[in-house]
Amino acid sequence: MNKLITILIVLCLSSCQLYNKTSSIDTTVYKNGNIKSSLVAKSKKSKEFELHEHYTRWDKEYTVYFENGKVQSVSIQKYKHATYGWPCREIVNIYKEYYSDGQLKHVQKDKCDCKTSVVKEYNDKGKLIVKKKSHQKRIK
Repeated sequence: MNKLITILIVLCLSSCQLYNKTSSIDTTVYKNGNIKSSLVAKSKKSKEFELHEHYTRWDKEYTVYFENGKVQSVSIQKYKHATYGWPCREIVNIYKEYYSDGQLKHVQKDKCDCKTSVVKEYNDKGKLIVKKKSHQKRIK
């Protein structure tokens, strides 16, 4: 009896999901066998498309590596196309760049179609040198 109830609950929860989710991973490799770059892409879509109420979101993370295996740069992007939620297409875009020894070199974070942006620069020892913030006001 308990197994039957558990199966019914699982079936109900799986049929009540509102979104279809997909993901993919793509990598390229150096000749020495180390990973050169990797791309992780995820998408989330409404199960049923309606003209005035739909949601699609794409999350991408692209990482590039030095030949020694350390991270060279990371780019994270989150986009959406929807009739509800945040009032922007590009939710967040983060770009990080590193020195060859692994220390952070540059960070740029843009939110909501670049309405707010933060740029940070670091020296080769990892100490913050410059921090710039910008905010674009919405024109009414």
